Amino acid sequence: MAVLTRPTASKILSGLRARTVAADVSAYACIPLIEEDSQLMKLAIAWRKVRPQGLTAERLGMMCPQMTPRDLEVRWLWALVEPDPLPRWIEVAGLPYAPHVIRACNVLIDHEAVLPDGTLSVIVEQYIQRKVGAFLQNMVPRRRPQATQPELAQPAQGGD
Repeated sequence: MAVLTRPTASKILSGLRARTVAADVSAYACIPLIEEDSQLMKLAIAWRKVRPQGLTAERLGMMCPQMTPRDLEVRWLWALVEPDPLPRWIEVAGLPYAPHVIRACNVLIDHEAVLPDGTLSVIVEQYIQRKVGAFLQNMVPRRRPQATQPELAQPAQGGD
């Protein structure tokens, strides 16, 4: 009987990072959600400022428990982050610590928009950069093109 080897936390994190770089449709699934929900946008922007420290080398070496279903391995990885980053994350986003905000955090976690190491998925990072770039472009006063001065006619040179 073959024994299934379970991935380490480090292997799950590596797979998670690889998936967030992939250019398949599922990587983009969270963008419409973030676009339509200012709470999700605030949380996504705030995540990089939280900088969770709980994924130590020791924790990254832990094996995922045998009874953890494959589709819950990422949630198991998040459970290794101590202290729980949600209270700080919500505070940094300027939102109330309330059930609906905790659910919003879980939406970003489940859609792999945020990673437990404090990074954002590449797709979400690019989306936020474009939104900020567009915002700044609209905020910076545009210079009017300077009118060119008509050239003055040169006096005729010639011999009378």
